Amino acid sequence: MRKILFILSFIIVGFSLNAQTTKSDALLIEKINQLNSAKTMQQYVDVQGDFTKLLNKDRRWQVYYYAGFICLQQAKINLENGNSQIEGNLGNALKYITLIKPKQRNGEVNTLLGMVYYLKSKFDVDTQQRGLSKKESLSYYKLAQKQGCKNPRLILLGNLLFPNKSKEIHESEGNQSSISPNWGKEDLGKLIN
Repeated sequence: MRKILFILSFIIVGFSLNAQTTKSDALLIEKINQLNSAKTMQQYVDVQGDFTKLLNKDRRWQVYYYAGFICLQQAKINLENGNSQIEGNLGNALKYITLIKPKQRNGEVNTLLGMVYYLKSKFDVDTQQRGLSKKESLSYYKLAQKQGCKNPRLILLGNLLFPNKSKEIHESEGNQSSISPNWGKEDLGKLIN
């Protein structure tokens, strides 16, 4: 009888954990969809608040990744509008992304780090710091390549770092989950056209 109760308790715990994962995936997917449809600074600020709240509940690398990505998008908007808050946006992006544990830093994470450092290399007033940021961007680009990352985001970073090389579009490889990063094709298309 004890064995049966013991086994039943494991089954119940397993179902309960699976239900929690499904619920947290659904919430993350909802926030990613909001992020993917954001176009204005206010929309990014709103979804940033949602991801900041998620950080307290969900410790997966994707949550930190998207929180950092939002800051990168805010920096791009500020750059386009001539706003001086770029340094703060990029600092926040690095803060979130570097919270991802080193063993979880896959090609996606390293590509995003490369993007942040690339943008830092474009606006920094100190030419020495600009050069250091460009070297950081290049090192993350190479690391993502070594990790076998093949997606539009890495190609976009490569095209930004090496503007005279041929430009190409590459489809993402492997099975993508609904919480996998999928941005970059639109930006890459703008760069090529």
